[in-house]
Order: sequence, then C-alpha cells, then structure tokens
Amino acid sequence: MHHLVRVRRLSAGDVFLGLHLEEAVWYRCVLSQGGKSLGIKIEQPVGMVAESPLRIVLGVALIKKDKFEWMIQKACEMGVQEIIPLQTRYVEKSRLLGVQRSRLRWKKIMEESVKQCGRSRIPLLGSLRNTEELLQRPLPDLRVVLDPKSKKSFKEVLVKPALKIPRELILFTGPEGGWSDEELELFRLHEARVIHIGPRILRAETAVLAALSVAQFLWGDVTLRSKFVPYS
Repeated sequence: MHHLVRVRRLSAGDVFLGLHLEEAVWYRCVLSQGGKSLGIKIEQPVGMVAESPLRIVLGVALIKKDKFEWMIQKACEMGVQEIIPLQTRYVEKSRLLGVQRSRLRWKKIMEESVKQCGRSRIPLLGSLRNTEELLQRPLPDLRVVLDPKSKKSFKEVLVKPALKIPRELILFTGPEGGWSDEELELFRLHEARVIHIGPRILRAETAVLAALSVAQFLWGDVTLRSKFVPYS
C-alpha cells in the first residue's frame, strides 16, 4: 500500500496491475476507499505476461559481490528463467564462504527485479555447483560458453553449422580470471559452443548482459523478425 500511494501516487479509484507470485499471474486491481482506509479490490486476472519463449539457464561464476548482484538483477530483466552460481577453477575461495548467507539477499533482488520489469515468474535460484555438475543436466538445445580468448564469434557459431531455433539455452560465464584449460576441454567434450562477444574484452557482468541481449534478439522476445534467419 505504501508503494501504491507514496511511490506511485495512486488515489482511490485508480486501476493498477498486481502480481500473485505463487500463481505467476497478474491481476487487474482497483485502489478502493473503505471509510478512512484504502483497500485493494481484485477485478479480474490478466494472465502471465512478459515471459520469453526462450528458456535461458544462466550458469554464472561467482565474482565480486556488488557485480554479481548487479548481474543477477539484469539477468532477471532480460528474461532468464534459472540462475545457477558456479564454483570454477579461478573463483576466489573467499567468495565461496558467503554464498549461503547471500542467497536470501539474491532472492530478494530477483523478486524486486521481476516486479519492476513486469515479468510473471521469479527465476529459480539453484545451489552452488561446479561446471561439470551443470553439464550433466539433460541436454538442452544449445550450450554457449563466453570466453574472450575464443576465436569464434556468435555469428560463426550460429551459421556454421546451421542452427535450428533453440527453445532452451544454457549460458556459461566465467569469473574475472576466465576458464582453466581443463574446463575448456570439458566444454568441448560436452559439445558446448565457446564464443567471444566481440573484439573488446568485456567485464564478466557486461558480457552476460550482452550475450543475453543477443540470444533474446535471435530466439526470444526481443526481436524485429517473426522467425530466425541466419546471418549471411
């Protein structure tokens, strides 16, 4: 009520949309006046909105606290459906100690981000995993690994060989120190496509946002085209 009245400055009779988190459904509501107090009248369901047809699972290595929190906030805005923190070879050991304490804060950030951007579902937050554990999941349509040292771009990977429209994508992003040789070999064995995002070396959190934008443009709901057409 504080948010409706003080932040959004609504008055009695004003219409707004309210999200039922458990149902993942938006409802058309009206701010009502009952005596001296305000109440909320639920009129009708609007349904699930702003959820991408592309299911994106983000396997993200632990980085600096503020950068990691910024990253998961933006990942929610970009339509990611599941976020899995990763323990990789070059993740600083000190960052592993606070994972359990941070989970409640991460969930709160994700919930607030979903409400802000108008999505219907809060992404799942997985437990801390290593790279191999995530690779053992049932095979998705596409696995993409971000690595600034890769010689292959998004364009090369998508065109050769020809790629059908994926409905599920697992995106792996490493820590500031990148991937170890052993991890890159593991990706190769599991047929993950290791790519770079361009000629510039991006920060870990920037690379994630760039890759999510490209993926949603090509196969999700941020697009100008009705169907995927490979670049020529």
